[in-house]
Amino acid sequence: SGIVTANMSDIRTDVYVQDGTAGINLFNASVAPIALAPGDSITVTGSILQFRGLTEIQPDFNLLVRHATGRPVPLLSQFLIDRAK
Repeated sequence: SGIVTANMSDIRTDVYVQDGTAGINLFNASVAPIALAPGDSITVTGSILQFRGLTEIQPDFNLLVRHATGRPVPLLSQFLIDRAK
């Protein structure tokens, strides 16, 4: 669950979602059955995939739920590798 921060395509599902801890890309070659926009609060279920070194979720559109629209878009967070050690 999280807030949509960016929708990168009109011809497929390429959406970034962020919660209070991290963000992830939702990718599917098909267009989602509902238009997703920055500020949408959603819950998504799907398969975790790797593509060119990036972790993505391939959403199961039957389980995609939009809870609200117009929510504040979270600020981008910077994570430094040194902090992870």
